[in-house]
Amino acid sequence: MAVGRIDPGIQGMDAVLPEGMPKGAGILLSGPCGAGKVLLASEFLYRSRDPGIYYTFELDKRDLLDTLSVFNWKLEDRVNSGQFNIIKSELYRFEAFLSDLEDNIDKLGAGRLVLDSLSVLGQFFESKYNFRKSLIELRHVLRNAGVTGLLISEIPDNSPNISSFGVEEFVLDGVILLHFIQKDSTVIRGISVRKMRGVLHDTSVHPLEITKKGIKVHRIREIL
Repeated sequence: MAVGRIDPGIQGMDAVLPEGMPKGAGILLSGPCGAGKVLLASEFLYRSRDPGIYYTFELDKRDLLDTLSVFNWKLEDRVNSGQFNIIKSELYRFEAFLSDLEDNIDKLGAGRLVLDSLSVLGQFFESKYNFRKSLIELRHVLRNAGVTGLLISEIPDNSPNISSFGVEEFVLDGVILLHFIQKDSTVIRGISVRKMRGVLHDTSVHPLEITKKGIKVHRIREIL
């Protein structure tokens, strides 16, 4: 059966994902501090026609809105209309978290999800094995609900790893990496797709720019 596709809504993202994202996929969004993970994930929700959920363990609603004030968006209108939902979880058992997530997906009719972050969620578990099993459960929940999720992971600068715990990239359906690129005496942001099941994609690192309108992905020749 053919895999459904969604347009992530990020300007220029077709440079790395010409076919879009697979609908119902759980996709790792990984990168170092300041690379733009929260901004890109939030625009993924903001540009959606379906209601979206920004599910966070640490950020308060006001903190996230303040962070996103860098953009000229009518975000408060989206929040008030129920299109952009911000949920801060106080649940620190995976079973309770997953049940709450399923309930909110169903109640809000969500089509997209951001989970901030797997770096926190993984600390619920005493072993990588149990974390890996639970990620499989989470992936099944998203797939069965037809919800496409960006699941954020934090990694240190210049780390050889692409996730917090080293198992996420093997379980999830896709991996999007954010980078810092050294160009002469300046550093610019970049984006690449390491993996995307069922979808053709470019693996090159493309420059990423944060503008007042949102994220813009450039083709390599435009900047480098």
